[in-house]
Amino acid sequence: MTDELHEEIRKQLRDSAERYFGDQNDGRPLRSNDAGRWQDYLDFGWLSLNLPEHLGGSGLSHTYTSELLESMGYWLAREPYLFSAVFPAYLARSLEIRSIAASLLGSGRRLVPAWQESDADNTAGWSTTLVKQVDGTRTISGRKVFVPAWDMNSDLIVNACADGMHYLVRVPSDAVGVQAIPKRMADGSTTADITLQNVPVSEAFILAAGPRAHHAIEAGVQLATIGMSAQLHGLARGALATIVSYVNQRIQFGQAIGQFQAVRHRIADIAIAIELAGASWRHALKAYETHAGSAELRMAVGAAKIACSETALLAAKQCIQLHGAIGYTEEADPGQYLKVALTWATQLGGSLWHLEQVASSEIEVQLA
Repeated sequence: MTDELHEEIRKQLRDSAERYFGDQNDGRPLRSNDAGRWQDYLDFGWLSLNLPEHLGGSGLSHTYTSELLESMGYWLAREPYLFSAVFPAYLARSLEIRSIAASLLGSGRRLVPAWQESDADNTAGWSTTLVKQVDGTRTISGRKVFVPAWDMNSDLIVNACADGMHYLVRVPSDAVGVQAIPKRMADGSTTADITLQNVPVSEAFILAAGPRAHHAIEAGVQLATIGMSAQLHGLARGALATIVSYVNQRIQFGQAIGQFQAVRHRIADIAIAIELAGASWRHALKAYETHAGSAELRMAVGAAKIACSETALLAAKQCIQLHGAIGYTEEADPGQYLKVALTWATQLGGSLWHLEQVASSEIEVQLA
């Protein structure tokens, strides 16, 4: 694909997303998850953008879905596109799993990844979730926390281990032996802590086994972290646009408050942070494509998540501050940015956890 065609497709995708989301709420940020929009994503072909053509998808790179995620962040679209489309599509693409591809093409249940086992650790390393064979019946037992976008109509993609081997297993959320404790997040979305107690697993639901299963889930988490960074960057852009619109309308002392130097300085600080955050996630995406599995990639991914999280929180808080008292009301938009920013900033690892990962990766690079 030529650079010109690449840019044209990316521009068309971004423009179509801007028009679609802009029409959803009269040009204002969206306020909730909407099942109807998920069906629209399917109809638009967005769920299968990253699937290879022989699996029924468009065969496009992660650059395109990242741009789409950035637009979703701008409009506060809260459908689980990242976790139930981008992440599963990567697994289907890298492991050639047709059953996952079928779900993304509309002929199966929505999928959600379940890899995290500790509140304080987002890595997808050696799992304590075990696959066992007892009296000819294979079962899976273990616990996963902060499973994103969970509901009873979804299927879990669970990483597990058995006899020194990694597995990826598909587990229906309503299967016998699955217990879920749903948790409502600040933005209204749902995560769940999942306990699996001797859940029967058929051969058809063993998606992958061996080192490739382990590498795929690790790479999938890294890709999702870059995607979340793009969403946070988009959120910050949306908050800044809301700020600029308001300060140019709000009159105080005979002029728009956007004319005051103190307000302009705040806006300039946010704009600079947004530019740096955007560069950070795009750098991480490039590193993902060229330095897979390296310490350099872990540093880039962690730095992007930190930069985009902190920028989104800065923009959301300043959006409330510069709106004054109205910014604290439920009816106004500024509070929506903060609720979503607080949720997304903690998913896939908070800033402190990623800072530790960046530091350890830097030491690894220096010692190499």
